[in-house]
Amino acid sequence: MPVAVVLLVLDSKVLKRINSILNEVSSYFKGVAEVVTAKNKLTKEDIKKLVECGVRKIVVLPIVENLRKHFEKTYVEKLKLADGRVKIVYAKPMLSSKITTNNVILEIEKLLKP
Repeated sequence: MPVAVVLLVLDSKVLKRINSILNEVSSYFKGVAEVVTAKNKLTKEDIKKLVECGVRKIVVLPIVENLRKHFEKTYVEKLKLADGRVKIVYAKPMLSSKITTNNVILEIEKLLKP
């Protein structure tokens, strides 16, 4: 099943830092269709674009400044689109202070395990 990983970043400074390591992270995951960053919540249009690329599972990893402001839970949502279902997995947030290439790769690997 083709998978896309979306790193959801709310802060512009963190977004710049993530974009600088994105090429390394993307090249590490050969079986993943796309590893992308997003500044805001995913919209239905964003999801449709990924589905057009053949993606059937989307893993969303929020990267936050402070865990208290965000829910610490993982949940799964199934979105029904015209051409079938897409499974969207929202992971527990990751602290932006722990952003390194290795930490991001390890966190994504945990999320991709069945």
